[in-house]
Amino acid sequence: MTGRPPIGTPLTGTFIRVLTPRWAHRPLSGAGAALTGGRFNRIGQEALYLSADIETAWAEYQQIGSIPRPGLVAGYTVEAGRIVDATREPPLPDLGITPADLGCDWRYRLRIEKREPPTWALADRLIESGGQGLLFRSAVRPGGVNIVLWKVASPAAVSVFDPHDDLPLDAGSWSRGAPP
Repeated sequence: MTGRPPIGTPLTGTFIRVLTPRWAHRPLSGAGAALTGGRFNRIGQEALYLSADIETAWAEYQQIGSIPRPGLVAGYTVEAGRIVDATREPPLPDLGITPADLGCDWRYRLRIEKREPPTWALADRLIESGGQGLLFRSAVRPGGVNIVLWKVASPAAVSVFDPHDDLPLDAGSWSRGAPP
């Protein structure tokens, strides 16, 4: 971390995520994002992406492909001390990031153009400055808001709302055997 004070402000809220059923036993994992990279995380860097409402969570989950795939909806509570808000206009002028950078097609830039998305460098700067996460506008649902939480030295407190223990305990819960 740099010599500057940590960046971001406190945030407490409820968020939504649509889980891939096969991995629903790991609802706090950011491993899927680490595998492929994400808008605000490099390949190999874990990150948890959540949405402020169910419609945005569903749109984010279904953004690749035209036929809906199965998904499990889960609610999360987040308590963090250092979240950067990029939903305001202009989003982050003091960090040299533009609305176009925030909304860029990061997959196209990475996979087709073979260039690093500008959002990765932004995430690096925020993490280096002590940020725990970033609130940002959805690129797939107008008006939608998401949050990315990074697995950093002092991560945000995140919990899954599962009062009846409905989420599976392990990967074996999804075996293709006969129904109970």
